[in-house]
Amino acid sequence: MLYGKLISKSQNFKGTSNPKTGAWVIENGFFIETEGWDLIYNLILYILEVLFNHKSIKMKEALLISIVLFISCGQPQKNESVESKKVDYIFEATYLDDFKIGNPELVLKVQQMHKYLINRDYEMAASYLSDDVVFALEDGSRLEGKEKCMQFMIEGYSSIEIQDYQVAVNLAVTGDNGDEWVLLWDNANIVSKDGTSSGFNWMETFRFENGKIVTMNQFSKPRN
Repeated sequence: MLYGKLISKSQNFKGTSNPKTGAWVIENGFFIETEGWDLIYNLILYILEVLFNHKSIKMKEALLISIVLFISCGQPQKNESVESKKVDYIFEATYLDDFKIGNPELVLKVQQMHKYLINRDYEMAASYLSDDVVFALEDGSRLEGKEKCMQFMIEGYSSIEIQDYQVAVNLAVTGDNGDEWVLLWDNANIVSKDGTSSGFNWMETFRFENGKIVTMNQFSKPRN
């Protein structure tokens, strides 16, 4: 008796399932009248019996194999999904406190817009903006509308050169209310017309609706 089921010995291990009884029937009369984990354990025990009786396999080797087999089958299956734990925050968020990773295509759009800015193609850069876009700039000022934001880009970037532009972090997130954002940490050297160069770090967030930027929040500090 193995695991509560009867097995008949055999020298070969080639089997088929009996559609009437569910038993596995092996060559030379070997069969296992079980299924699921019972079947797996019985098959392991059968394999071990063959190993112990095999002349070329030493006793210690067979014992080691048996231990590994039983440990492997005895391990509980891990749940791939990790449940998020509820955390009671000290301060309640007034907008959002739950995000998930968003659409990476939106990250690409932000990068493309910056590429056009660096190349001074302001019309193409503005093509990523919605008609009612809002810029909340690093100095605390606020611009509303695509036309004003495009004019700001022309006046602000045409007299400088952006060098050594680098991205530290860029990722897309989606809030539990459905809002889509791109978070960007970038830095560059700003070279003025007189050749003066200054390094800056920026932290910017871009909110998208229907594939267009509707809000841009910007913060900056000198780069050390």
